Amino acid sequence: MSEENNQSPVNEVKVLLPRHKALMRLLVRGWKLTDAATELGYSLSRASVISNSSVFVDARERLESEVDEKVVESMIEVKDDLKRTAADAVKVLKTELKSSKEHIRISAAKDILDRAGIVKEEKMNLNALVEPSEAFISMLARAMKEGKVGKTGTDGSQETTT
Repeated sequence: MSEENNQSPVNEVKVLLPRHKALMRLLVRGWKLTDAATELGYSLSRASVISNSSVFVDARERLESEVDEKVVESMIEVKDDLKRTAADAVKVLKTELKSSKEHIRISAAKDILDRAGIVKEEKMNLNALVEPSEAFISMLARAMKEGKVGKTGTDGSQETTT
C-alpha cells in the first residue's frame, strides 16, 4: 500500500505507516520537525501534513502519555532505590566519623549535619553608625549620674561612678 493510498483527498494521513511512526518517535524524543523530516527523507511540507493529521496527533498523544508514565515509574524506582541505599550511606558516614584523619571526620560530620538540615550559622560584620535620640542621651546621662551605669575607659576597663 503506497503512502498516497492511505490519505484523504486533502492529503491527510488515514493510516500510520512505519515511516510515520518513526517520525513520531523522533518528535516525541524532542527533535524539531525540520530535523526529523530531513532524517527520514521527507520534505518539510509532507512531514507537516503527516504530523498534523488527526490519526498522527492522537497516536502521538498516546505515545507521549506512555512515555510520561514510564518516566514517572522510572523516577519512582530510582527514588525507592535511593531510599533503600540511604541507610548504607549513613553507615559509611558514621564509619568515617571514626577515621584517624581529621579532615575525613570533619567532612563526614558536615555531610551528616547538612543532610539533617542543621546548617552553620554565618556571622555578619556590620559597620553602622547609630545615632541615639535626645531622650536616650538624657536617660543615659541620668543613669550615669545616679551611678547605675559605669563608664568604659579607652582601654575597655569599666569605671563605676558613685
